[in-house]
Amino acid sequence: MENENKKLYNRYRENALLITKLQKAENLFRRQLNHSAGVLVSEISNDLNQLGSYPQYIDSSSFQKGILNIISALQSQDYILCADSLAVFIDAVMVPMQNSLCNDLAEYISDLYSSIEPETNDQINLEETLFGYPAILYHSNNNMYLCSTTDPMAEAFTLARENFAPEAKAYHIWGMGLGYHVYALYQITNGSTDIYVYDNDQFLFDIAKSEKLGPWQSIFNDPKIHFLADPEIAKFSHALSEENSRFLIHMPSLLKLPENNTKEAERKIILKKIHITLNSFADQKDDIYINFYKNIKNADGYAEELFDEYNDQTVIVTAAGPSLDKNIDILKNAIDEGIPLKVICVGTVLRKFLKKGITPDAFFVTDPAKGTYAQIDGLEHMSVPMILNTSAYYEFAQNYTGKKYLACQKHFELSEKLGHRLFNTGGSVTTLALDFAIQAKAKRIIMLGCDMAFTGNMSHASGTALKHSTQDDKVIRVKGYYGDTVNTGLLLSLYREWIEKRLKYDDTSNIEFINSTEGGAYIEGMKHIPLSDAIK
Repeated sequence: MENENKKLYNRYRENALLITKLQKAENLFRRQLNHSAGVLVSEISNDLNQLGSYPQYIDSSSFQKGILNIISALQSQDYILCADSLAVFIDAVMVPMQNSLCNDLAEYISDLYSSIEPETNDQINLEETLFGYPAILYHSNNNMYLCSTTDPMAEAFTLARENFAPEAKAYHIWGMGLGYHVYALYQITNGSTDIYVYDNDQFLFDIAKSEKLGPWQSIFNDPKIHFLADPEIAKFSHALSEENSRFLIHMPSLLKLPENNTKEAERKIILKKIHITLNSFADQKDDIYINFYKNIKNADGYAEELFDEYNDQTVIVTAAGPSLDKNIDILKNAIDEGIPLKVICVGTVLRKFLKKGITPDAFFVTDPAKGTYAQIDGLEHMSVPMILNTSAYYEFAQNYTGKKYLACQKHFELSEKLGHRLFNTGGSVTTLALDFAIQAKAKRIIMLGCDMAFTGNMSHASGTALKHSTQDDKVIRVKGYYGDTVNTGLLLSLYREWIEKRLKYDDTSNIEFINSTEGGAYIEGMKHIPLSDAIK
């Protein structure tokens, strides 16, 4: 009986992989990659025929009809029908078969899981999914799943394809789960590229290498797969310096990390920051490419053409932080008194400035999303120069009748190929404006509204498009402008850290940096002086 159950169990797990292959073939037909789809169907035809050896678990009529429909569609080259026939076969034959096998194997699977779970100190439970792959429930942070509870393999291939880079010499992944995403990436790379997997739980690696959960786990004993226990995140952090490698953070694995003390909480924050940095491009990739090709047609020139106007000047870089409300009137008075200042601002501040009677020397926009166009909606016929990075929402450059200058950002291949000055954008419009002032060789750079914190539980100054309360936002505590402790968020903390690193570059040695925000976070490398004193 034991041997029979083991045989059925193996069939059950093999069927799960077969379903994944059927789904792949269907997807190839949908994408009109008909030859590749036909080859795959031919390759798995023997596996499909073997299903007939289990008549007690399949409806013979549905099985025979499904096979004939697939063959007929292939022979008639009706590829739409091929895809539909594969989808129907999965639903009508494979899923019922998996349900029947799962029911008969319930005790066998329960005993198998019972032999695995104690080795994990009862930190997990394993559960069955619709297609016959196990799912994992992790008992921390109010219990959370580390993979899909319906089709973890399909989910994994989606994630792997998104992160596949043919030029990568290696992949570094934080987070193991049950390893579906590792398997998917291994398949997509044809096992040709080293994959390093990091996690704080060694037992997840042990489960993977045991090969108890299905034939797909056999790849985890391939020498191209490397498992590294990394409870302090030191190994993964060190790997980030490797060039030509691809990095991925498995978000469910990040969220399972404990936060029982300050050090654990800090490690989790570090990984979250890395995740944000790694995904900032991927989140808006389609918009970025569309915007790029339209912007290079509509721009009047490039940002470096304006450098002479800011060289050896006092430049006020104005962000939209809540503390801008404190000293915007001081700035207005200084301009009215004729104090020589070059004032640049982020697009979010533009309307607030105009309402105060302040006309900036230039304003910056960077966001690729359509919603940010509200910053200039109705202001398209101004003469104030607009500086935008190459991936900013395309209607900025398309509709604005004033001069438009492109800032080509580093680490964006299309932008780098244009052959113009490259800017360290830092991920935000404020950091781009700062980098512009640095590269223009300003004599002094004074920051306004650069809170990088939730001053007064607000994210932005009044009269800006983005002002909202942050009382429900998750916060971290950092040193404040006045030496106190203030609340900030992960993104704002990342931007502040970027600024602090940027101030250490060689091209900053002859520039005086002053933070006159008068609120928010303390920025290392800047003098903290009230605006009224800074512009005397």
